[in-house]
Amino acid sequence: MGTRWPAADPKIRTSFGDGGGVAAFRRQLEKADSPLWKELELIFTHGGSFQKEGTDRRFWAPYVYSAWPEDRDAFTSLAVLGDNVPLHAAADASAPALATLRYDIVELIQGSGETPAGFKHVRTADGKEGWVAVDAVRSPIAYRAGIVQKNGAWKIEALVAGD
Repeated sequence: MGTRWPAADPKIRTSFGDGGGVAAFRRQLEKADSPLWKELELIFTHGGSFQKEGTDRRFWAPYVYSAWPEDRDAFTSLAVLGDNVPLHAAADASAPALATLRYDIVELIQGSGETPAGFKHVRTADGKEGWVAVDAVRSPIAYRAGIVQKNGAWKIEALVAGD
């Protein structure tokens, strides 16, 4: 197949360090079971927004990154990805729901001991503490895609995570 991938800019940024380019991007996607495929699905099914960057205008997705409020710490907060997400009393899907979350921003509770697989310990804006399923929340510094129009075609210019 070579190093060409029509949806990606030839100089696509895949990290904040050295490297990148379409060959590095393809290597990340080579295996059908690559976790990056799930990330891409989530990125492109959760909307985004246009942002002005210098003289360019880019579309960044998902919205969790592109519309993150500046007054919330991106390292200690998570966005709830749905409108009917239970906040459980314990790290167990069968535990009673303390509240139902709807696209809230919640604070990640650090240092609460071992976090059971599949759950995050969080605090809501009104102070309720509980557990949410990992796949129901997302960090604004998780994978995100920057898309720009070049020569009449939209290209993924960045697919990065972290800060």
